[in-house]
Amino acid sequence: MTVTPIWGAAAAKTKKKAAKKAATSTDSTDTTSSSTNSTISRSLTTAAAGPATMNKDLGQHLLKNPQLAAAITAAAGIAAGDTVVEIGPGTGNLTVHILASPAARVIAMEMDPRMVHELERRFAPEIAAGRLRVVEGDFLKKFDEVVRHEQAAGRHGIDLVISNTPYQISSPLVYKLLEQLAVDPAAARERPTRALVLMFQQEFVDRLLAAPGTPHYGKLPVLVNQYGCGGIEYVCKVGKNNFRPPPKVESAVVKVNLLAPAEAAAAGTTGREFVSFAEFDGLVRHVFTRKNKTFASCFSSKSVLRELEAIYNRRHPDAVAAEISALVKAAVEAALANFVDVRPSKCGHEVFWDLLLAFHANGIYFSA
Repeated sequence: MTVTPIWGAAAAKTKKKAAKKAATSTDSTDTTSSSTNSTISRSLTTAAAGPATMNKDLGQHLLKNPQLAAAITAAAGIAAGDTVVEIGPGTGNLTVHILASPAARVIAMEMDPRMVHELERRFAPEIAAGRLRVVEGDFLKKFDEVVRHEQAAGRHGIDLVISNTPYQISSPLVYKLLEQLAVDPAAARERPTRALVLMFQQEFVDRLLAAPGTPHYGKLPVLVNQYGCGGIEYVCKVGKNNFRPPPKVESAVVKVNLLAPAEAAAAGTTGREFVSFAEFDGLVRHVFTRKNKTFASCFSSKSVLRELEAIYNRRHPDAVAAEISALVKAAVEAALANFVDVRPSKCGHEVFWDLLLAFHANGIYFSA
């Protein structure tokens, strides 16, 4: 697993101090000192406190520290002309900084109608100018629609995603983003997404960054490392007092780089051809239900074999039904020849990739 601090040893000490200050500050003032950017100064001046009460069912905690918001925006590496999706903007305290970046367009996805109203009031000029689009609704249900809308409009695609969302949807959020945005750069018609900058509960980040053989290791880090070809960066820790109201847990920001570094891609050293998220997830899902068993044990399950038989049947509609069970069982045994005693909990994502190729070589797939 590649985990790279976004501010490495070569970074200036001033950057480290700024990050530490942003992560631990308890300042609730919604202003930015010495800012000359018109979007930031105007929006901060006109910003309201937002709803008097937060919706507990939605797990709302508004980001209130402008230094932290600026650090998150800087970590994203927004370039001129980028399209940025912000998930969970709340009243727009992070949106302000994204709009002040070189981004051409921002798509803010918010579930709470009260927050949507505040965003529309606060950023009326940006909305009128076409720089900001506010989408109301559940991200998990609406994101597919947003992606299709961008494609139908003939735009180049989504360059970056920045998220500060309720922590109860952390896993579904990551899966949805990878499913929609982890595309083959060589085959993509639009410009592929570069990175995801995501804020989570610290405990979830520990799981995300877990190494093989450790207690937290599971399906999540395997998937993220497989499709985060450019590595995962730990941006900063985020203290409770950076939010209103303060959550009961500590938080952290990570950056998942979906594209391999240009020099690696040019040299052909990214290490693998592209396989759809659904296909790779199908394999990983099966083995991590019994992660401490061997691969051979995982695939001896009758329910797993029946599912593989059903997929085989859909892919080979002319196959003789009475022969499918024996064919699949033999193919699975052949694919596992070099992995019989290997345990999922001890393997890096590269091993799962090699295993998937072995299954494919024997005609076994995990998605129809």
